[in-house]
This record gives sequence, structure tokens and C-alpha cells, in this order.
Amino acid sequence: QIVGTIQGDLLAFTVNWGAFMSITAWVGQMTDEASGNPIIKTMWQMTTEVDDSKEATGLWASVLCGSDTFHR
Repeated sequence: QIVGTIQGDLLAFTVNWGAFMSITAWVGQMTDEASGNPIIKTMWQMTTEVDDSKEATGLWASVLCGSDTFHR
């Protein structure tokens, strides 16, 4: 399932990975490459389910982050 919003060149969207028990959120901005082709540059965070018995030591390890560039 993908849900998102756009405001001008800004965008945000989330993906619920269902059976994988994780959710990822991207936030970014559309711009143009030097060649004029549109790209979207984003930062993302993904969190995965942590068993209740492991939350005390594993909660922050379940959050990953990175960046993506989307090309048309």
C-alpha cells in the first residue's frame, strides 16, 4: 500500500510492506538534472517489527535510514 502527498516540488510517501512487517517513509524534492531531466531526491526511514521481548535492546536497531534518487 502506497500513500503520499505533494506540495509544489515537495513530496512525501509511505509504503506498508505488509507481510514483511515493515514501513518505509520517503521525503524529498523534485528538481532537474543538468540535462533537464526531472529527478526526485529523497531521504528515507524504514522501521521493522521488533518482538516485545527484544524492544529494550533492539528498538533503535529496527530503524534504518538512507537516500534515494528517482529518475524518470
